[in-house]
Amino acid sequence: MPKVQLILTGDEKLNRRLAALQKNDAKKAMRTAARFAMNRLLPRIKAATPYRTGLLRKSMRVRAIQRSRRQIGVKIGTSSKASKKLFGGKTFYGSFIEFGKTVKGVKNQGAYHMIEGTTERHKERILRYYYWELGKEIDKVVNRTQ
Repeated sequence: MPKVQLILTGDEKLNRRLAALQKNDAKKAMRTAARFAMNRLLPRIKAATPYRTGLLRKSMRVRAIQRSRRQIGVKIGTSSKASKKLFGGKTFYGSFIEFGKTVKGVKNQGAYHMIEGTTERHKERILRYYYWELGKEIDKVVNRTQ
């Protein structure tokens, strides 16, 4: 399934400040900043989500991605705890809307890109929020260790 990804390479000043932190503190700061930025985007994605019963809009959440050594981040998808997929559970149909999949017995529907389109439109704003919050998180760690 395609993913909407925003890959950040960082800012020189922030990279130097992150390098001075312990690895766990740096990861925590990046994760917190990513969650902060995406939580600012979530209401715009909900507004772009087609409304029929409201279930899909209500189920949209910011969730941490599976932890790994190579990636740190969050994703926006439905709140199905049973499924680790972007869309799962009762709101599985959100993937049909986002990616334009065909369902048996239903006419092929084009992709609506409620998440991808909103993310692309607000990319600069997300980055500003991320960098701002990351700077604050680094300051917290530095002040705590002094």
